[in-house]
Amino acid sequence: LSHTKPLRHLTETNFQKVERSVTKRHNDLNGDNSPTVSLFQNVLWLLTSIGVFYFTDFALVLLYDKRVDRLWLNIGASGIGVAVLCCLYCLVWLSWIKKVRSEKWEEYNPFVIPTATIATLIGGAMICKSVWPVWSILAIPILGTQFMGFIVFIAMIPDIL
Repeated sequence: LSHTKPLRHLTETNFQKVERSVTKRHNDLNGDNSPTVSLFQNVLWLLTSIGVFYFTDFALVLLYDKRVDRLWLNIGASGIGVAVLCCLYCLVWLSWIKKVRSEKWEEYNPFVIPTATIATLIGGAMICKSVWPVWSILAIPILGTQFMGFIVFIAMIPDIL
């Protein structure tokens, strides 16, 4: 490999230009910059989530079905509640009241995002365990679809308001 030139001749600005060009090309190939694709994906997640909610009788099963293990459902709901409280803390308290930018949330409170992540994972697993007698293996995609629909809906709220 003696015939290759060392990369020392690239200055920092040239390196940044190359990196920007590669990133732009990657985004163009993957369609990451297209608002139409993003809107289509969001609408698709919402419609899928609404369809799954309707055709599985999601709310009725969680509220009234005797096969649902209420202990695990309550533990899972508590975990999801902790995650929602962490999100509200970041969005309302840190962003709106304290005026902390989202990039600085981890510096301001380094435990809130890992806490929300762990609470979401544990809560989701416990809810999955609670509805397993009803939907069996389909509990995983049903709950995953509902989770994605919820996330997309929450992400769209600032655009609606």
